[in-house]
Amino acid sequence: MTVLTAISFDFDKYIFPGLLSGFAGALILGINGLLIDNVKLNPKTLLSTFIIAGLSLPVWIFLTEQIFPDSIVKLELVRQFGMFHFWMVLMTLGFSFSIDEKPTGNNS
Repeated sequence: MTVLTAISFDFDKYIFPGLLSGFAGALILGINGLLIDNVKLNPKTLLSTFIIAGLSLPVWIFLTEQIFPDSIVKLELVRQFGMFHFWMVLMTLGFSFSIDEKPTGNNS
């Protein structure tokens, strides 16, 4: 954290929201892993979901400030729901890594 602060990296803008969204993604994966039999919980799936979900908010901030034109950023739908949908897409991608592919029930 000291190195990032020393090089003037915005801790409040990228790192802290990334950590929070990554923690939320891993927590949702953990809850789903306890409730659904086909979801396997191990350090690899938790870490991959944490990283992918954690990157969603910093990437969204970068996209809205640097890449997207102002006409898209100022749309009400994008401002209200864009970041959440982006996080959910990346969270679903991380969640899909943890789904066990073996059949269950009477599927023979």
